[in-house]
Amino acid sequence: MKLQERVLLLFEGYPYNKLSLWDMWFSDGADLDLFEFSGKRIFNRATRDGLIAWAVSWSVICLVSYMPYFLRTVAPDSQQKVSVVLRYPLLSSIGLMILFAGGYWALSAFVVRKYSLIRWLPNIYCKHCCSSIPLVDSWDCIGGCETTKRHVLSPCPTCGTINKGVVCHNSSCEKPIYFSEQYNEFEIVYRGKKFVTIPNAIHRGLWLSFLYLLLMLYIEIMTSGMQWGWVVSFYFVFAATSLIGLFATKPKQLIENITFNRSGENDEQKAG
Repeated sequence: MKLQERVLLLFEGYPYNKLSLWDMWFSDGADLDLFEFSGKRIFNRATRDGLIAWAVSWSVICLVSYMPYFLRTVAPDSQQKVSVVLRYPLLSSIGLMILFAGGYWALSAFVVRKYSLIRWLPNIYCKHCCSSIPLVDSWDCIGGCETTKRHVLSPCPTCGTINKGVVCHNSSCEKPIYFSEQYNEFEIVYRGKKFVTIPNAIHRGLWLSFLYLLLMLYIEIMTSGMQWGWVVSFYFVFAATSLIGLFATKPKQLIENITFNRSGENDEQKAG
């Protein structure tokens, strides 16, 4: 099949994203079309990378800033704290977290969206045969513009035309996949499986809380002159609780595939 035959007719004016921030963060993605799914994917991945960048930068800032207290070159009760980060570590960490996570998402979703799509959504799965369909290629424009290598969900860089779908690359399928139709990747990937394993969100949250509390504990110990006050006790108790929770939980959890019966019904309908 020729490349231009794999790109369906143009679909002008379709919005990149119709989801609210709440839907992008909490919806399970069952009732999203591919344009909405791409927006949710960018939001989740950008938020994750932004939080990682915040965690690394905040850790480096704290470790470097409080090193004089650790080396005893500055007295614990000294007033030589010149930065807001040192004066208000808790508020500063929350502010930097919002700045990194929100800024990284805004940058990925609007400024460099075409590169975000290439990085985080390089392919989709055919809902008919479950084959992987690459979305980054030298797509032709229906308006006759020069062929450029880009993501199929990105508009033509010359005229702004947006494709409305692709055709499955599997030679035994070759059915159209329209971007405006519902796309449930979870149902397609785990089709025919009654039980699946997914990452345990509680375990990840305990990891994040433990590392954060451990860092705050370090700050309080350094600035209190190794004195065991109530603030140090607070961070120590919660850090120990998070550590116990890490040993009590598993990185992944087994769940029942709620789309199992639905995919079976779809297969019966196709067979009928």
